[in-house]
Amino acid sequence: MRSAFSGLEIARRSLAAHQLALNVTGHNIANANTPGYTRQTALLRATSPYTVPGKVNPHGAGQIGTGVEVAAIRRTSDQFVQAEIVKEAGNTGYWQAHRQVLRQIEVALMEPSDSGVQAAFERYWAALQELHKSPDSHAVRSVLIEEARSLTDTIRYVRSQLLPLQRELDQGMRRTVDRINTLAEQIAAINRQIAHAQSMGHQPNDLFDQRDVLVAEVSRLTGATVAPRQNGMIAVLIGGVSLVDGAYARTIAALDDPGRPGFTRIVWQDTETRVQWNGGEMRSNEEARD
Repeated sequence: MRSAFSGLEIARRSLAAHQLALNVTGHNIANANTPGYTRQTALLRATSPYTVPGKVNPHGAGQIGTGVEVAAIRRTSDQFVQAEIVKEAGNTGYWQAHRQVLRQIEVALMEPSDSGVQAAFERYWAALQELHKSPDSHAVRSVLIEEARSLTDTIRYVRSQLLPLQRELDQGMRRTVDRINTLAEQIAAINRQIAHAQSMGHQPNDLFDQRDVLVAEVSRLTGATVAPRQNGMIAVLIGGVSLVDGAYARTIAALDDPGRPGFTRIVWQDTETRVQWNGGEMRSNEEARD
């Protein structure tokens, strides 16, 4: 026979379950402006009914409900959508860096304008045509010489503007390598925390959000892709090589390029093989520099 306090127990469970659901809602509201936060939902389910079926149980109307409980706190995230976000982060990083470099090159080339290389070359070509018509004219020859000087001066000026840009791109790649290594260590650390939490039966939703933000930044810089690993961990791959694999992170190094003195060669530190970027800012800056 059920206890007279069963109704009070149902009420207590209901209050506890809905209080937890309200706490989850409050957590969502508090993080409305948190970058990378994913909304969470408390999933309610009925608790085990009374009594457990058995041959010796008394006859009656059937099993009687005992209330409600929170079965899980679900993170409303779609794995396919998240994979597409990571992919597009790499494409966005590549084209944004490309646009920035092209704008700087456009300023250096001074195009379109009357003082750019194209205008100087057109004037030089016109002077050549005039010389073809009047090869004995000293005035035409003088004009051609001046236009040739103007063209070479313009080309020298453009070169003087592009060389510092090339050096800055190279130095920027060195700085980005340090950032990538830091992000890799952070992702590996969160992987370890996630694996530990899941082994204890918990669902570390906030850790998943933090990791997704870091992965998106790595992809923006490198065009990295993601592969699942056990216990909720992931691997982060650059050119098919693991930057992060579960709880471990590899290191990328920026070394002096023996074939191009003064420039950087980006390699995997343990093997010294060149890193093949999938996309992202690093690929764009490397292409622009070279």
